[in-house]
Amino acid sequence: DVFNANKVMMTTWADNNYNNMSAEMSSDKRWRNFDDMGNEIRYSPEVLAEFNKDATIWNPTSIGRPICMSYAVEDGSFLRLQTATVGYTLPRAWTAKAGLSRVRFYVTGYNLFTLTGYSGYDPEVDIATGLTPNIDNDRYPRSRTFTFGAQLTF
Repeated sequence: DVFNANKVMMTTWADNNYNNMSAEMSSDKRWRNFDDMGNEIRYSPEVLAEFNKDATIWNPTSIGRPICMSYAVEDGSFLRLQTATVGYTLPRAWTAKAGLSRVRFYVTGYNLFTLTGYSGYDPEVDIATGLTPNIDNDRYPRSRTFTFGAQLTF
Protein backbone atom coordinates (compact mmCIF):
# COMPACT_ATOMS: atom_id res chain seq x y z
CA ASP A 1 0.00 0.00 0.00
CA VAL A 2 1.06 3.59 -0.70
CA PHE A 3 -0.12 6.69 1.11
CA ASN A 4 -0.68 9.29 -1.62
CA ALA A 5 0.13 12.47 0.31
CA ASN A 6 -0.10 14.48 -2.91
CA LYS A 7 -3.75 13.51 -3.15
CA VAL A 8 -4.38 14.88 0.34
CA MET A 9 -2.45 18.11 -0.30
CA MET A 10 -4.28 18.80 -3.58
CA THR A 11 -7.70 18.37 -1.99
CA THR A 12 -7.37 20.39 1.21
CA TRP A 13 -7.06 24.05 2.02
CA ALA A 14 -4.42 23.61 4.73
CA ASP A 15 -1.03 25.20 3.93
CA ASN A 16 -1.82 25.20 0.23
CA ASN A 17 -2.13 28.36 -1.82
CA TYR A 18 -3.12 26.36 -4.88
CA ASN A 19 -5.76 24.14 -3.34
CA ASN A 20 -8.22 21.97 -5.20
CA MET A 21 -5.88 21.35 -8.10
CA SER A 22 -6.86 17.70 -8.37
CA ALA A 23 -9.37 16.82 -11.11
CA GLU A 24 -11.50 15.03 -8.54
CA MET A 25 -12.02 18.39 -6.84
CA SER A 26 -13.93 20.03 -9.68
CA SER A 27 -16.75 22.18 -8.35
CA ASP A 28 -19.45 19.78 -9.54
CA LYS A 29 -17.94 16.94 -7.44
CA ARG A 30 -16.73 18.54 -4.22
CA TRP A 31 -18.55 19.56 -1.06
CA ARG A 32 -18.83 23.33 -0.95
CA ASN A 33 -19.71 25.73 1.85
CA PHE A 34 -20.37 28.62 -0.56
CA ASP A 35 -22.83 28.68 -3.45
CA ASP A 36 -21.97 29.76 -7.00
CA MET A 37 -22.54 33.43 -6.11
CA GLY A 38 -20.12 33.24 -3.14
CA ASN A 39 -22.84 33.24 -0.49
CA GLU A 40 -21.94 31.30 2.66
CA ILE A 41 -24.43 28.47 3.11
CA ARG A 42 -22.78 26.32 5.79
CA TYR A 43 -24.97 27.74 8.57
CA SER A 44 -28.17 26.62 6.85
CA PRO A 45 -28.23 22.80 7.08
CA GLU A 46 -31.17 22.34 4.68
CA VAL A 47 -29.67 24.58 1.97
CA LEU A 48 -26.22 23.06 2.51
CA ALA A 49 -27.54 19.50 2.16
CA GLU A 50 -29.55 20.31 -0.98
CA PHE A 51 -26.69 22.23 -2.61
CA ASN A 52 -24.22 19.36 -1.99
CA LYS A 53 -26.50 16.40 -2.67
CA ASP A 54 -24.36 15.22 -5.63
CA ALA A 55 -20.98 15.85 -3.98
CA THR A 56 -18.62 12.88 -4.13
CA ILE A 57 -15.69 14.33 -2.18
CA TRP A 58 -15.35 16.64 0.81
CA ASN A 59 -13.51 19.95 0.83
CA PRO A 60 -11.79 20.39 4.20
CA THR A 61 -11.31 24.02 5.19
CA SER A 62 -9.37 23.43 8.40
CA ILE A 63 -6.52 25.72 9.36
CA GLY A 64 -3.15 24.11 10.01
CA ARG A 65 -1.80 20.77 8.92
CA PRO A 66 -3.83 18.50 6.63
CA ILE A 67 -5.27 15.42 8.24
CA CYS A 68 -4.16 11.98 7.06
CA MET A 69 -7.18 10.23 5.63
CA SER A 70 -7.64 6.64 4.60
CA TYR A 71 -8.97 7.60 1.18
CA ALA A 72 -5.37 8.43 0.22
CA VAL A 73 -4.13 4.89 0.95
CA GLU A 74 -3.97 3.09 -2.39
CA ASP A 75 -2.84 -0.24 -3.76
CA GLY A 76 0.76 0.26 -4.89
CA SER A 77 1.04 -2.90 -7.00
CA PHE A 78 2.67 -2.37 -10.38
CA LEU A 79 4.35 -4.04 -13.34
CA ARG A 80 7.09 -1.99 -14.98
CA LEU A 81 9.21 -2.43 -18.09
CA GLN A 82 12.29 -0.59 -16.85
CA THR A 83 14.83 -1.21 -19.62
CA ALA A 84 14.73 -2.78 -23.09
CA THR A 85 17.28 -2.79 -25.90
CA VAL A 86 16.69 -3.65 -29.54
CA GLY A 87 19.66 -3.95 -31.87
CA TYR A 88 20.61 -5.10 -35.33
CA THR A 89 24.02 -6.30 -36.49
CA LEU A 90 24.74 -5.81 -40.19
CA PRO A 91 25.82 -8.90 -42.16
CA ARG A 92 29.62 -9.35 -42.40
CA ALA A 93 29.44 -9.28 -46.19
CA TRP A 94 28.32 -5.63 -46.00
CA THR A 95 30.71 -4.52 -43.26
CA ALA A 96 33.83 -6.18 -44.76
CA LYS A 97 33.53 -3.96 -47.86
CA ALA A 98 33.89 -0.91 -45.56
CA GLY A 99 36.86 -2.40 -43.69
CA LEU A 100 34.85 -3.11 -40.53
CA SER A 101 34.53 -6.51 -38.87
CA ARG A 102 31.25 -5.69 -37.09
CA VAL A 103 28.60 -2.93 -37.18
CA ARG A 104 25.68 -2.90 -34.80
CA PHE A 105 22.91 -0.30 -34.39
CA TYR A 106 20.70 -0.22 -31.31
CA VAL A 107 18.09 1.71 -29.37
CA THR A 108 17.57 1.40 -25.61
CA GLY A 109 14.53 2.64 -23.76
CA TYR A 110 14.34 3.30 -20.02
CA ASN A 111 11.11 3.45 -17.98
CA LEU A 112 9.05 2.45 -20.98
CA PHE A 113 5.78 1.80 -19.17
CA THR A 114 4.23 1.08 -15.79
CA LEU A 115 0.95 -0.78 -15.37
CA THR A 116 -0.75 0.16 -12.11
CA GLY A 117 -4.02 1.27 -10.61
CA TYR A 118 -2.20 3.83 -8.46
CA SER A 119 -3.37 7.40 -9.13
CA GLY A 120 -0.05 9.09 -8.33
CA TYR A 121 3.00 9.51 -10.55
CA ASP A 122 4.91 6.43 -9.42
CA PRO A 123 3.92 3.65 -7.01
CA GLU A 124 7.59 2.88 -6.28
CA VAL A 125 8.00 5.73 -3.81
CA ASP A 126 10.65 4.22 -1.52
CA ILE A 127 13.47 5.15 -3.88
CA ALA A 128 13.43 8.92 -3.14
CA THR A 129 14.40 8.64 0.52
CA GLY A 130 14.54 5.87 3.05
CA LEU A 131 12.99 8.15 5.67
CA THR A 132 9.43 8.00 4.35
CA PRO A 133 8.71 4.47 3.12
CA ASN A 134 5.42 4.02 1.24
CA ILE A 135 4.57 7.74 1.35
CA ASP A 136 4.28 9.58 -1.95
CA ASN A 137 4.91 13.21 -1.08
CA ASP A 138 6.06 15.53 -3.89
CA ARG A 139 7.84 12.75 -5.74
CA TYR A 140 8.75 13.63 -9.33
CA PRO A 141 7.69 11.13 -11.97
CA ARG A 142 10.40 9.04 -13.57
CA SER A 143 11.51 10.27 -16.95
CA ARG A 144 11.30 8.12 -20.06
CA THR A 145 14.63 8.09 -21.90
CA PHE A 146 15.78 6.67 -25.23
CA THR A 147 19.39 6.10 -26.27
CA PHE A 148 20.38 5.49 -29.87
CA GLY A 149 23.79 4.16 -30.74
CA ALA A 150 26.14 2.36 -33.05
CA GLN A 151 28.97 -0.05 -32.27
CA LEU A 152 31.76 -0.24 -34.83
CA THR A 153 34.49 -2.89 -34.63
CA PHE A 154 37.54 -2.40 -36.85
